Amino acid sequence: MIILKKSFILISMLSMLSFSIHTLNANSINSNISKSNYLDKFHAHQVVRKLTKENIKSIEFIEIIVKNFGYVDNYKLRKDYWKANLLVTAGEIIKAKNLFEKNKKDIKNCLKIISTYYKKDTLNILEECTARLSSGKLETYNDDNSDKKDKLIKNQKRIKLAYEELKNAQYSFSKKQFKNSINLYRIVKKHAITVLKDLSTVSEQRTIFNKYKIHIVDNQHEIYKKG
Repeated sequence: MIILKKSFILISMLSMLSFSIHTLNANSINSNISKSNYLDKFHAHQVVRKLTKENIKSIEFIEIIVKNFGYVDNYKLRKDYWKANLLVTAGEIIKAKNLFEKNKKDIKNCLKIISTYYKKDTLNILEECTARLSSGKLETYNDDNSDKKDKLIKNQKRIKLAYEELKNAQYSFSKKQFKNSINLYRIVKKHAITVLKDLSTVSEQRTIFNKYKIHIVDNQHEIYKKG
């Protein structure tokens, strides 16, 4: 009887110990899961706080270009941005973070497409500008006019600056700094259009203005308004 009692007590103690270990393991796992969830949410809040500001600035930057030239569809970017904000309001912070990150990726892709269009536009304007400079150089040296020579030299320096900025724009594009490349292409176009106008007659200047009026306004980061 004594032996049976001792065995029963030993078995009971082992059972209690096994239960305690199982409980501790379960609590430890739950604690780790809880800690992991907390860290995920903490990180999500940081990302959301950052992209809420960054994404809307980029979307508004793109919207100016879309209203001036088109090139990309800005609607989906805005739609996803506000959907992500609604998820934040609903307390779905992880889902909001994921959508904001997708929104950022889509924005970058749109900026890449826009930069490609800007490069094409810029090269076309530069080509016309270079042709005008060449003909102006010929006219100037035939006339032997000192004022025309000074104007030509001034605009040659300006076009040299334009080509330097063109290289910077292409370098920025290669580094995937698409917004910066767009702004640099704007500077190139501004220089080139100024050269075209400066080397033209009054009547020619009106033609140049009408041809590049949207580019002139866009170069100032503004929306062209008809009339």
